[in-house]
Amino acid sequence: MIAQAHRGGDFAGLFAYLMTGKDGRHPERVEWTATRNLPFDKPALAPEIMAATADQNLVIRKPVYHLSVSLDPNESLDRRGFERVVDRTLADLGLGKHQALIVAHNDRPHDHVHVMVNTVHPETGRSWRPSFDYARIERSLRQQEQELGLRQVPGRHFALDGQERFRGASRSLPEGAFRAAERTGKPSFVELARQIVRPDLRRAKSWIEIHRRLDEYGLGLAKRGRGLVLTNGEQTVKLSLVDRQSSLSRLEKRCAAWQPPAGYQQPSPERWRDVALLRRLGERLSRDKAAVDQRERVEQTARFERHRAIEEAAREQRQLSDQLDHRLARIYRDPGEARRRLMDRSWDEGALRSRFVPKPEAFGQLRGRGGFFTTDERWDALETVPEVAQTLLRLGKIKSPPPPEIRHKPSNQSPAPHPTRRRDRLATRLVQRMGWKLVARILPPSHLTAVRLALSVSRKALDLMRDPDLGRGR
Repeated sequence: MIAQAHRGGDFAGLFAYLMTGKDGRHPERVEWTATRNLPFDKPALAPEIMAATADQNLVIRKPVYHLSVSLDPNESLDRRGFERVVDRTLADLGLGKHQALIVAHNDRPHDHVHVMVNTVHPETGRSWRPSFDYARIERSLRQQEQELGLRQVPGRHFALDGQERFRGASRSLPEGAFRAAERTGKPSFVELARQIVRPDLRRAKSWIEIHRRLDEYGLGLAKRGRGLVLTNGEQTVKLSLVDRQSSLSRLEKRCAAWQPPAGYQQPSPERWRDVALLRRLGERLSRDKAAVDQRERVEQTARFERHRAIEEAAREQRQLSDQLDHRLARIYRDPGEARRRLMDRSWDEGALRSRFVPKPEAFGQLRGRGGFFTTDERWDALETVPEVAQTLLRLGKIKSPPPPEIRHKPSNQSPAPHPTRRRDRLATRLVQRMGWKLVARILPPSHLTAVRLALSVSRKALDLMRDPDLGRGR
């Protein structure tokens, strides 16, 4: 999930945009609405009530807080789920008791909702402070993504343990690239070029090496005006935006005067798409590996807890058994035989509640002289036998076997291919088309390790693929 937030001062203007669009001609795009902390559940009254509430605070000039939350195009939530996400996010922001209007739209390929919030508290009249709001929003969304099983989108302002931050959405990007990165959650062409091409540009010592490396990625350089542009055949960006140290003037100081590529090298959009796909695939495999490691840690903890519970149950069973033998030894000559007879008898709840057994002699020979007790000893036996029966029942509960596993009838339909297997096959095809040496330059170490594990490539073989000189002379 991704979110955007803006502040303003006109409740009526934002309400009109949410309900009918910019031109006021699209009311059909509203899927559903909901209100929070308003006296009436009528969206039409929300802007007037919020404006009247905001007038209580004479200092604040922009009481409108516009929050939008969007899902990945391949995911969806029902109304109840979206309302829970909004309520949780507002509560984490400290706006849980503020007036809010929720509007869900259906005019985009991805599910999204808009929230118009009044930053002035309806009871105290104090204004909410929006400091570090994006970091708080991303913290809330990252936690909810894990709880709901949604795609975990890297955030620019916050990342949970084991997650990477999204380094792409930077204000140094062109406005279109910045908006596209925030909307889709994927790095733009500029950011991918920064991550992949920048190291090669800084290491290169000649124009021939630069052109050769860029050609491997499906990219090309061209001179435009007083500088250079980087292109993949479909998108173009200034080279200085990719790397400030690789402007035309600095490259000419390091690599001599500008030299165009030998011959005409046509940039390949397909090749660049493979590079970008491999990068995203490496990130996905890394997340999957982290999820598997987390699941293994959880399972290991569960196994430890089960083992400890079994040990505690066994210890309790031994204590109860020793207590039972001690009680039976007080009244019977053969406690083992009395215990077997007691276990053979079925005890109903009525007998246990009454705590009365007419003939304790039925379970064995008593320890009294001639098989008879005194009056006090007999009453002691009459009270002990039901307690022994209750202890036997408790021992039976501890030793009860687990319920049998339910075996489902096999279905005739072939199972759907596992997503992890599909990603492994995709990684295989990409590595075969691009080669390990190029893959090792594209992917960071963590992503490269995930791809290596997906393809079951040994570390020694991978090192030799990355640097064949390591194996020479050995």
